[in-house]
Amino acid sequence: MKKLHASEGFTLIEVLIAVVIMAFGLLGMGALQLISLKHNQSSLHRNAATLLASQMADNIRVNKSVLDSYQIDVDLAVNRQITIPDCLDTPCTPQQMAEYDLAVWQVDIAESLSTETKVNITINNILLDNGETIRSALIDLSWPERTTKEEAANDIDNVAAQKAEGVAMISHQLEVIP
Repeated sequence: MKKLHASEGFTLIEVLIAVVIMAFGLLGMGALQLISLKHNQSSLHRNAATLLASQMADNIRVNKSVLDSYQIDVDLAVNRQITIPDCLDTPCTPQQMAEYDLAVWQVDIAESLSTETKVNITINNILLDNGETIRSALIDLSWPERTTKEEAANDIDNVAAQKAEGVAMISHQLEVIP
């Protein structure tokens, strides 16, 4: 008489459970990949803003005799017409050089960050403890970035969070004393 041996292998239910567990694992990995891509883009924008603000700070330091000419408050979404003076082929006055610096900088910002970037350079007088007054330039770049309301509220660099429709205005500021 033949004895029945216990069957070896996997049952259909065991295989189904393993497939479900694998599916959840793959969905989790996909979600992590999407979050990683989003934060990578945000990091790229912040790095570009830092480099662009530093570039303008260097331009202001070089051409500090016309510091007031660098004062600007522009919304690139509204001001799409940027005229770049020709300072490469012809000599420029310091005033024209400031106009050239600002025009090239705005084009670089629109290409690197967003065409909806707000650009603001404010010239300030700072009173020191000894009574002396020095001048500074505050460079402020603000650009829109898709985010959740919770991320915008918790972001310490997000000075002007607009918590509507998942878009926040990310701001980067740099103060330079020429």
